[in-house]
Amino acid sequence: MKRIIVFMSMAILAICLMVLILKPSNKTTEVVVKVGGTVGENCDFTNIKDALDSITNNKKDNNYVIKVMDGIYEINDFGVPFLGIKSYVDIVGQSKTGVIIKHTAETMDATKATFDVGYYGDFDGECTLKNMTVISFNCKSPFHFDADETAFKGTITIEDCILINQNKFEGEPNHNCVACGLRPGQNIHVKNCIANGFIWAHNSTIDNPKGASFIVENTICEYLWVASLGSKTKDVCKFINNKCEYIKLDYADHMKRSNTDDFEMSWAIELENNDFNYIETLYENASGEVLGDFWDALYGGKVAITDLSIHDYCYNDTGLTLKKGTYVDMDDSIAKTITTAKEQTNAYGVVLKDIPSGAYGVVQYDGDFLKALSNGSR
Repeated sequence: MKRIIVFMSMAILAICLMVLILKPSNKTTEVVVKVGGTVGENCDFTNIKDALDSITNNKKDNNYVIKVMDGIYEINDFGVPFLGIKSYVDIVGQSKTGVIIKHTAETMDATKATFDVGYYGDFDGECTLKNMTVISFNCKSPFHFDADETAFKGTITIEDCILINQNKFEGEPNHNCVACGLRPGQNIHVKNCIANGFIWAHNSTIDNPKGASFIVENTICEYLWVASLGSKTKDVCKFINNKCEYIKLDYADHMKRSNTDDFEMSWAIELENNDFNYIETLYENASGEVLGDFWDALYGGKVAITDLSIHDYCYNDTGLTLKKGTYVDMDDSIAKTITTAKEQTNAYGVVLKDIPSGAYGVVQYDGDFLKALSNGSR
């Protein structure tokens, strides 16, 4: 019996070893790009586009890393509207400030960007763009992701990058740093970045159980913006440990239904440990006109975009409308009743949006606004 047990154990071990031997291992090939370099001596290519074009057998078990050496890489020199992105092909800079990839268009053209996932049209997997400075001028943005599911499926990560939009024009569309139009199965993750403009995404009207995700963490930017076009998928939006002026939530009502009474948010939004001053909420009509604050249009807690580390959801029983910016005190009741503050310096918090009497609203009790109160700068 002992011999049988030993024999069986050895047989199982042999089978396991054979599985390990026969199992294909992931292969990673490094391709070096150096502007002004000498091919065959200190680099494989002198521009990023040629390096990307040369890679045709990229797949899950055959990965590539394009290592970009320090230098300035101008997209205009490549004769394309933007650089493409390929699945299982990471692009990694030698240093964050030494590698500068920029697109300087002669005149404003929102169809151009520095990187755009739609160029090759066959992204299916994952990749990381890391450790570089990405600049756009007279273009939509440094990074643009808005392609249908046939052209983009999977996850793209932007990590440890500096993002600069140099557009001189006023108005929001001209200060994109990461612009996303996400459909089911598409995922964008921005982390450990610094941006001089805003980072934003809208979802789609497509209902699909796969959903999409938009995650921004440990990033400094002008503000974060997420727009809901009304899918019933509950696409995932997470903002974690970011620093920005404010967060904007935009509900494009016309994309889903004309009646806001049956409103249902199409993003599942999670906020955690962000440092921002306020939340702006709005909704639009079919012409794209901003109709107002949808705390007013869709009241009663249907929109839960608050950061519990600095916000409280409170009931107003003062008999008066508490206007945005009103300082308030809080009593000890379970209902969290709020009243106007007698002394601003002793206030519990500040009202973020008008709260009618007998209604609930958001009060901010921590963060930059109240820090400024305590030191007398406001």
